[in-house]
Amino acid sequence: ESEGGTRPEVIDITVGRQLFVDDFLVESTDLERVYRQGKKFEGNPILTPETEDDFRKDWGVGLSAGGVWYDMQEKKYKMWYDIAFNWGLGYAESEDGIHWERQFCCVDGEGKPTATVMDASIKDGTCCVFIDYEADPSEKYKMFMQSFLNQINYEKPGDTPNIINDDYRRLPDSVEVNAFASTLFVSADGITWRQVGGFSKSVSGDASSAFYNPFREKWVNSIRAYAKTFYVDRARSGRARWYAEGDAFTDLLEWTPETTSFWLKCDRDDPIDPTTGYAPQMYNFNAVGYESILYGGWQIWRGPENFAVVQSGDPKITEIMASFSRDGFHVHRPSRIPLIPASRTDGIWDKAYLFAAPASMIVSDDEIRIYYSAFSGYKGEKKDGHGCQQIGFVTLRRDGFAAMEGKGELLTRKMTVGSEKKYLFVNVDAPKDALRAEILDGDGKALEGFSMNDCIPVGGDSTCCRIRWKGEKDLSELCKGQFRIRFSMAEAGALYAFWLSEEEDGRSGGPLGAGYVPTFRCSPKK
Repeated sequence: ESEGGTRPEVIDITVGRQLFVDDFLVESTDLERVYRQGKKFEGNPILTPETEDDFRKDWGVGLSAGGVWYDMQEKKYKMWYDIAFNWGLGYAESEDGIHWERQFCCVDGEGKPTATVMDASIKDGTCCVFIDYEADPSEKYKMFMQSFLNQINYEKPGDTPNIINDDYRRLPDSVEVNAFASTLFVSADGITWRQVGGFSKSVSGDASSAFYNPFREKWVNSIRAYAKTFYVDRARSGRARWYAEGDAFTDLLEWTPETTSFWLKCDRDDPIDPTTGYAPQMYNFNAVGYESILYGGWQIWRGPENFAVVQSGDPKITEIMASFSRDGFHVHRPSRIPLIPASRTDGIWDKAYLFAAPASMIVSDDEIRIYYSAFSGYKGEKKDGHGCQQIGFVTLRRDGFAAMEGKGELLTRKMTVGSEKKYLFVNVDAPKDALRAEILDGDGKALEGFSMNDCIPVGGDSTCCRIRWKGEKDLSELCKGQFRIRFSMAEAGALYAFWLSEEEDGRSGGPLGAGYVPTFRCSPKK
């Protein structure tokens, strides 16, 4: 993976909740960092194949393409989902994110209403859907597509179904046999789409994708290709990732081999899977802004290859791992435990081959939902490695990727804020009156009125708990210089995040994934 980067000597925490997913903010502590797995919703799956289109070739509906958003303008959940594994794109809406209704707002070739907004004559591949609230209303919905229709076969020069000519280029280090050009679409309603920008200048592997980095305001190509990379003891050919970025949505078509950087791959901390015996590979990578970080859904492949899937009827094993970045390029996976594991169990809907689209995280005051899809490996009673993809979700506590747990203290590194912030908030689960905090200046001296002795202790289970000091002084002076915060946990508890806010309600100002809804209504489907 692409770790590293330069941590600034003084960290700006103006934007967003500050999560303890790594040591970026931590100078010293005797608390222990504990990583969490997502909790699978007991009502999963929440979308299953039902229509005639859903049962074409590879049965199913999935997030191998599309995305799930909460449209904050229309106050509605929206899902664009893969139909029959790459065949088409469907559209559904929901009031609660659990009970979904397909929108039969299009007409098929026979004049019948259909929820398929794109069929194989246009899509036939993977895509990523975005909502852009800042765009012209006619382009509010955006789509990056990697279609099998736009294919080069390097084993058969000239065998070019659609658009390829001598000007299209692939990565020089790639050993990819098949590669595909990308296309872009925009829409006013997410249903009727029009192509913009032509085709990409270069070609890449079939699961290439894209995302938006809100911190640097960049559109990013997450480019997949096969490459020979070193793993443990020898060079192996496998899936890896290259990076390119641009200022505008249409720049996603402008990358060339010269403007890319080799980016992400699996490493020696990813063990060979004991079940399949395969060395792991980087299958896909998508990201979305959450508070002060980019959350990356790292899809790790653990085998087997396609020929073995056909022979055995068992799906590939892919799982979703959590990764994090603060600049969008340097990516860190501090935990190698899957955030969303495959069940690997016959008869369970998410046996294997898990996908999570780039826009798949919905945020509420107390929880995060991450939507994903998986294959059961069956078409009815018959085993099939691409059989019956379905969609569900996992939940996490708000900011709950990791927590600093135990009894002890945590001292942050030097920090600053770029605007006036009055209040300190924490996400905490601790015994009554267990947590206190003090504000230190850049030299480590407690600010007058903000010492540990001045702090009014807090506790309980709260995702938005305000820290107060005697005298009710606010923190507006912090914007004038450098400071640190020392937290003290008198009894064993868990600290998930802290942040400064201008408002008494604790709003953080950070991006909130694919949408924010104050409260989830979480009743299992009947």
